[in-house]
Amino acid sequence: MYRLLLLAALLPTYGRAVAQTSPATTSPPPGWLYGGRVGVGSSIHLEGNSGTFYVTPTAGILGGYYSQQLRLALLAEAVYERRHPAGSPAVSYLVLPVSVRLGGGRGRVHAGLGGGLALPLSRLPVADAYQRYAKREAFIQAALESDFLQLDSRAVALSALVRVGLTPAVRQRAGSPGGMLYESSTRHHLLLGVALTPYWY
Repeated sequence: MYRLLLLAALLPTYGRAVAQTSPATTSPPPGWLYGGRVGVGSSIHLEGNSGTFYVTPTAGILGGYYSQQLRLALLAEAVYERRHPAGSPAVSYLVLPVSVRLGGGRGRVHAGLGGGLALPLSRLPVADAYQRYAKREAFIQAALESDFLQLDSRAVALSALVRVGLTPAVRQRAGSPGGMLYESSTRHHLLLGVALTPYWY
């Protein structure tokens, strides 16, 4: 009888201890977070279903806010990448995605979805009557992340992402020797990348 009474007295204390400790191992507290992203991508200017892929470095910083109640984070990033236009020197770009990262916290797989703008930082290939590179591009982005290293207020995720241009990166046209336009086309940018992404909560 005394053991039952003792157990009944200890159960509420045990329940409070579990409630206080177990969420911390799976979900960070709500609040601001920041981090970075370092990796490589396979970059291409699509021409129909064809094109040439180039390996490009990507690196950036990110910040955002994590809502424990909604189990998601709103993130804004500033990412550097390089592209290789056909027959031209590499061009540096500043990529500015805003995305939502879904998932309950550390130690899980997260999905991200968002979009943003890409702006050239270095000189674009010279425009002429037949080819012109865009000075800004809109894109959508999807990512899948898995945390593999976790500490008290930090986590490191392995990220795989896809970025697809919504607006053309290149506008091309072809004409006859007499100057008549007989064909025009656009090329959109596509990036397939992998990166390490540390987060500080």
